[in-house]
Amino acid sequence: MTDHSHDQLFQEAHALKKERRYREALPLYEELLRGGFRSAFFLSSAAHLYFLLKEYEKALELVESSLHLRPGEPFTLSLKGKLLLALGYRDEALTLYRDLSTAPLPAATARDVVMFLSRNGAPGEASACLERLIARDPSRKELQLLKADMDKIQHGTGAQSGPPVANASDGDLYARQIEARIRELPREEALGELATLMTIPSRRENLRLMKLHARMLYEAKRYREAYEAYEELWKKEPGDRFALSQMAFALVHTGEYERSRPLLEEIFTMEPENVYVKNSLIKAYRVTATEEHGILFLQGIIARHPALRHLWGDIRKLSKPREPEGTAKPRGSGGARKTRKSADGIPARRRKETGNL
Repeated sequence: MTDHSHDQLFQEAHALKKERRYREALPLYEELLRGGFRSAFFLSSAAHLYFLLKEYEKALELVESSLHLRPGEPFTLSLKGKLLLALGYRDEALTLYRDLSTAPLPAATARDVVMFLSRNGAPGEASACLERLIARDPSRKELQLLKADMDKIQHGTGAQSGPPVANASDGDLYARQIEARIRELPREEALGELATLMTIPSRRENLRLMKLHARMLYEAKRYREAYEAYEELWKKEPGDRFALSQMAFALVHTGEYERSRPLLEEIFTMEPENVYVKNSLIKAYRVTATEEHGILFLQGIIARHPALRHLWGDIRKLSKPREPEGTAKPRGSGGARKTRKSADGIPARRRKETGNL
């Protein structure tokens, strides 16, 4: 494979990785590794992919190869710290981040270092790292915002040092930067960082971060927490149908059909062609033994939307009597098909296969 084809394949693989299509990107990275492609940036990118896929030992091997070609590269060193922590080497990771905290750092790596030190018993060093970075370049607004966040986390929500957020657009810009970075982290690590940020009132009120936090909780199947997060969103934006539907489905996932039913009805009134909502609603009526209420509700929907005639089928289902629990169907009625036997007891199908014996 030529250098040009290596570069082209890497661009394709890296694009898939940025789109979070990790399993699709993996074979391309593996092909490049087998082909001997060995730039520091590629090796670091490959290590990050293996880290995201939780193949930590392979990732650490590639990190070491990348650092051999480009020692001191901040992103790769930060990734090494995460890998050491994931493999159980907390003290080694803490030493690495302490060393890294004294170096000039890009914004994303600065956040990694500061958040790690703050969470692992070194909040003073985290603050000192930020002070040094801000002193080197006071114009870096994202560092000023990060410092304000860290002060609030360390000293309580009322504390504020450093310049405040100048206006709402600054806060939204910062939220977008956080969102872009969070998307690159493994889910549990991302949720941990978001949970820390959500202790700050200004961040807790940021709609962009609220939606990101709620969505990631739902994707992690932490449905009770997801319900609470979407409920906060609904309170801020009562017209947000998506937040309402996620609240309802979170309750369905936790088996709380009694609570989910009125939410599902509210959504279905607005979206009467939503099959997923309808199916969950039918199940909720069954589970809560409120079929008669469900029949009346669906009849009301049909009265407002006569074209939705298929709902009569759902009404008929709800009209059928519930079978007592533990009732089994009699053998031969809807069960396995009977096998016809001949006079000598040999199944007819077998006699056809073997002939007359």
